[in-house]
Amino acid sequence: MAADATWFDTARGEAIYVGNAFCERVSAWPTVNELMQLTRDELCDLAGRIEGTLSSFERGTAERVNALTSLDNIRRVMVSRGLHH
Repeated sequence: MAADATWFDTARGEAIYVGNAFCERVSAWPTVNELMQLTRDELCDLAGRIEGTLSSFERGTAERVNALTSLDNIRRVMVSRGLHH
């Protein structure tokens, strides 16, 4: 894992995750490939941070859909790797 990655809560304009990841770009939400590079602890931390942002997103907004999709992707990655939340 070569570089730091930061994912942002676009509603609040603040970082929701900063840590080691293989990518060098900053994205609004992590991709499945980026998630596959994270450790179990990093995935759990990221899921908790994203869950904490859900109340700031209104129902039906793209930001909320992205957050929910990211949580689903985190869970899928954890299951596929045999990790427990």
